[in-house]
Amino acid sequence: MNKKIEKFDYIIIGAGIVGLSIAKALIAKNIDTHILIMEKEPDIGLHSSGRNSGVLHSGIYYSSGSLKAKVCASGAKKMAAYCEKYQLPIQRVGKVIVPFKTDQNEQLETLYSRARINGARVELIDQIQLAEIEPEAFSATGRAIYSPDTCVVDPLKILVKLRSQLEASGVTFCYQADISKGCIEHSYSRIELGNRCYQYKFLYNASGLFADKIAKKFNAAKNYTMMPFKGRYYRLSSASKLNFNGLIYPVPDLNVPFLGVHSVKTIDGLVYFGPSALPAWGRENYNGLRGGNLDDSSQMAKNLSRLLIGNHDSFRNYFFEEAEKLTKKGFCKAIQKIIPAIEEKYLQSCSKVGIRAQLLNTSSLTLEMDYIVERVDNTIHILNAVSPAFTSAFEFSEQIVDGNV
Repeated sequence: MNKKIEKFDYIIIGAGIVGLSIAKALIAKNIDTHILIMEKEPDIGLHSSGRNSGVLHSGIYYSSGSLKAKVCASGAKKMAAYCEKYQLPIQRVGKVIVPFKTDQNEQLETLYSRARINGARVELIDQIQLAEIEPEAFSATGRAIYSPDTCVVDPLKILVKLRSQLEASGVTFCYQADISKGCIEHSYSRIELGNRCYQYKFLYNASGLFADKIAKKFNAAKNYTMMPFKGRYYRLSSASKLNFNGLIYPVPDLNVPFLGVHSVKTIDGLVYFGPSALPAWGRENYNGLRGGNLDDSSQMAKNLSRLLIGNHDSFRNYFFEEAEKLTKKGFCKAIQKIIPAIEEKYLQSCSKVGIRAQLLNTSSLTLEMDYIVERVDNTIHILNAVSPAFTSAFEFSEQIVDGNV
């Protein structure tokens, strides 16, 4: 029996922040366009987009010329304006970045230079100014970067608002639609899933942790594979008398795509410390062995072994330093480098955990630092949509839809 073909101008795979933002950008260009968003889960916000820390980054870390540098600062402004326009929670709490080693002044200067080039408003401050802004923060060099425009938001409320607006504009949502289990007829621009068939004029793959798997079905991402990293957090106990006004970050290792354990004061006033960043044994391996599978685990072990042996950008040193944070004591020691007054007894275990959709270049054996966007015929695949993907989503998606990336 022939299946009925449902025809769309655009199909978007993934209802995370990037997928929703692409739909928003498409509608802004043509209000009459017919869009289908396919999501493998029964609802939105169950993975990266709904589990991130809620920080709107200001564009400090990213090297000049990178996609992240191009879209982060402007994306943050657009996201902040969106929250203000629709009265979604947003707080401009500010952020300090502090050296925790005496030899990190050069890295601090590099970050300051990058921030200025990328359009972020930043200041270099001394220890006295740092104490006024964040009394618990410590700088090993007596200097720090202050980013007054860094905001915190409620990611899930943004996702829900976007969905309601897209639905009102006629966008169709299809949930529990796992494309990896479907049949993709690339030459016919058609997806068969269960007893339904969907045809598209153009397709965007914004499936986050599964973006590489989906891309390979379209002959994209040939030199890439996902290497998910798990991020764990601890929450500050209410018994603590420590005072946090905003966000405290360490000067990061610029050779790896992670920012280091930091403090985050969320929109509801709670303070969290994290995230750690160690390879996960599955793309959705949030707790214990759940979310892992044999194929992912085997591939992860193989990739991890190759990274450790190759030791590109001193990955081996990074890995063993990060492994120390598997214990509460080790985690606390990492926080104490930038917040000396924190004590282990003030760290409460919590359910906050995320999986970073980190892309590995299998040819160079390097962790990709920037967004990767590949086009194959009438499909575009957004790979390595990691932080600051939520921050930059509106600007990034507009650039993608306009064909500028």
